[in-house]
Formats: sequence, structure tokens, C-alpha cells
Amino acid sequence: MFNLFRKKADSNESGKLPFQVEVHCHVLPGIDDGSKTVESSVEIVGKLQSMGIRKIIATPHITNETFPNTKETIEAACNLLKPALIREGIDVELVYSAEYRLDELFDKIHAEKALIPFPKSCVLIENSFIQPYWALEKLIFDMQTEQLNPIIAHIERYAYYYDDKKKVEAYKQQGCLFQVNLLSFTGYYGLSTRDFALWLLSEGMIDFMGTDVHNMRQLHMLETFLQGKTYKKIAEQLKRFPLKNDLFLTE
Repeated sequence: MFNLFRKKADSNESGKLPFQVEVHCHVLPGIDDGSKTVESSVEIVGKLQSMGIRKIIATPHITNETFPNTKETIEAACNLLKPALIREGIDVELVYSAEYRLDELFDKIHAEKALIPFPKSCVLIENSFIQPYWALEKLIFDMQTEQLNPIIAHIERYAYYYDDKKKVEAYKQQGCLFQVNLLSFTGYYGLSTRDFALWLLSEGMIDFMGTDVHNMRQLHMLETFLQGKTYKKIAEQLKRFPLKNDLFLTE
């Protein structure tokens, strides 16, 4: 199933993101804890374009307790933003999926076969930050049986894996895909998260990176980071282990 993702060489200009397809961000207006207005969404997307982004797969939260979004609410927010981007001359392709918290609502949507996948039948799933999903190995297997490709969102942020790397390696051996937030390498979420992200990178276990952007402040932090010495070392590692983001450019 995963031979769809053949690795290829990647290049990166100084100050640009190491991918042209954003696979994890909260830019749709007013439907989760990301952008609140169309105007702020336009500003964020415009900034992403200046950092090299050509396509955005918007991934608003779908969670049972806080953001019980549906395909209809997500599509409405996307359709609200698209004409505003055109008016401002921002030439970024905008499509949508979701970031699914593994909870009761996800179980229901999954059972109803109503998930909103990425291209290549990928689905971005998010663990709780307090404890892992009780049957993640089975879920990965079940999704693969259904011809879905699970991507664990920001796997470096789950502290319960820091001393259980074997578990992470087991998910990877199952064929699960991993997404890491570029902000994690800055120490934004803490030094332990940064160190775990660096370990994942050194082991070649990162399939996708994303900004997970919620606001302009985070993008300004990333812009500064991308021009620094630490990022240059990460970019060298990415030559050895290219990301898969840009395989979505044409789909």
C-alpha cells in the first residue's frame, strides 16, 4: 500500500519551508482554535505562500468535546475562504480534510465510513496528549485493511512515547505514517519534544512535516527559524530522508 510514497530528491531555498504542500494547519476561519476570521485566514495563507507553499490541505480539528465539525461545516468554511484568497491574488490551492482526535466521535465517523481523507486515502489522526488511544495497533491495521493510510499527527508531542520508542518503532513497522510539526524543532513545545523530533529525524521516521499553524505569531517564529543555523542541519538531514508532502501537489 505504501509504495505509493516513493521518496524523491528535495531542494530548499534559505528561508523557505522544506515542502510546498502544507498537510497540517488550522487556517479555515471560525471553526476551531485556529484562525477566527476570513481576514486572518487570508493573512496566514498569504504568509504561507511567501514561504513557498503552493497547496494547502486544511485540517481543522474534529473532536467530540470541543470541535465536533462535520464535512458540511468544514466545506462551508473552505468555500468562505477561497473567494477571499482570489480577491487578494493569493495563488494557493486550498483543499480540506481534518485532524481527527481518536475519541468516540471518530469511532462513529469511522464506522459510518464518513472520514474525509487526504489524497492517496490518507487520514490524519491525533492521540490524546494525556494517554494513547487504547487500541492504536488494531486501528492502524483496520484502516489499512480499508485501503486507508493513517498518519499520526505531531507524534513527537506525545510525552508517553519519549521513554517508549519501541512502541513508535512498532507503529512504523506496521506501515503507519508519521507527521511532525516543524515548530517542534524550535523548542516551541518544550525541549523534550524538540529532542524527540530530532530522534525521529535521525532515524528517518518522519514522512510529513507541517506547520500546524494556528496564528501569524507561529509563522513569524518559523520564518526566523528557517534562516538559522539549526535549521540548516535539519535541511541536511532531509536530503537523506526526503519528505512526502509534495507527492500531493498533483492530486
